[in-house]
Amino acid sequence: MTRIPFRPSLWDPVISPTLKILYSQLFLTLPEPNSDFSGQTCIVTGANAGLAFEVAQHMVRLNATRVILAVRSVDRGEAARKKLEEATGRTGIVEVWPLDLSSFDSVKEFGSLAARKLDRLDCLVENAGIIATSYEAAEDYEATLTVNVLGTFLLAGSMLPLLKKTATQYNIQPRLTIVVSELHAFANFPERSNPEILASLNANTSSSDMARRYPISKLMALQLTQELAIRANRVDSQPTVIINSVNPGFCKSGLGRSKYLLSQTVRFFLDLLFARTTEMGSRAILFGATATQETNGKYLSDCRIEEWVLPSTIKSNLLLTISRPSAFVRSEEGREVQLKLWDEVVGILDRICAGIARNFSD
Repeated sequence: MTRIPFRPSLWDPVISPTLKILYSQLFLTLPEPNSDFSGQTCIVTGANAGLAFEVAQHMVRLNATRVILAVRSVDRGEAARKKLEEATGRTGIVEVWPLDLSSFDSVKEFGSLAARKLDRLDCLVENAGIIATSYEAAEDYEATLTVNVLGTFLLAGSMLPLLKKTATQYNIQPRLTIVVSELHAFANFPERSNPEILASLNANTSSSDMARRYPISKLMALQLTQELAIRANRVDSQPTVIINSVNPGFCKSGLGRSKYLLSQTVRFFLDLLFARTTEMGSRAILFGATATQETNGKYLSDCRIEEWVLPSTIKSNLLLTISRPSAFVRSEEGREVQLKLWDEVVGILDRICAGIARNFSD
């Protein structure tokens, strides 16, 4: 297939991701996971329902020894455990542990519990996240930033010592997969130029600003994951822990549900026309959670890391070769923002949990 050279234009940041989303949502069928999880201990956050539940179900089905559902509600987690046992016919595999990413104490307690109770950790899938429709504070930050960014990477930092210990003790490469979104490409993010990015976002308490927060949080998560993959593995030629980010696509789930009738109606038709099933989306996440070292630091979508190319049968004068992730992430400015964001977030996390900054380095 002939590839059209990259020719940037004002339309590329909007048109290119939109074309990719439409094509992958409507025409791609992702391969069913078939990796063997025998002997492995896995943690999946937000696993009482939706995408993470399906991820956990695949892990149990594929012979995992221990699958921990990290959930806000233990009652809903227990209900999910029973469903998993009934669906797979395997008992004594699934455990339910409390974890609330909007509470830094809860994240730290989870990390302490894992250090005491687990002798190994082969795979951590961080899927839990929120879409806020109105301003709400959690731990003195806007809740989307607290859950999708600070809580997520506080958990990553808390679990990295166990992941690295597992790598050394069992001579394997554990995986840390953080679920992001293709919506990062649509982020309206002028705050990136401010001296303190999170403080600038936190200062805007207008509910009308909330529509920007989810894409921004996923852009941040993507850039922080890329930087973490560099920092945590910089000594060895091969990564100690494989760290990647995964876009599962637009899926039917409870994420982003609204109390407003108009929003519910719009979401209903979007789900009907474009959404993947949660099981299909979970296949993309499993690809990251089972992938090899070539994916370290990479953004994964549709079970691959390669460039995305429209079929030659589609006739258009628009850009036909679309490299992932977004043009901003790949730009010189994007790299500068990534380093700036890393220093700011790790500084915040080290104040929350003294000494955790050391966990992010090899």
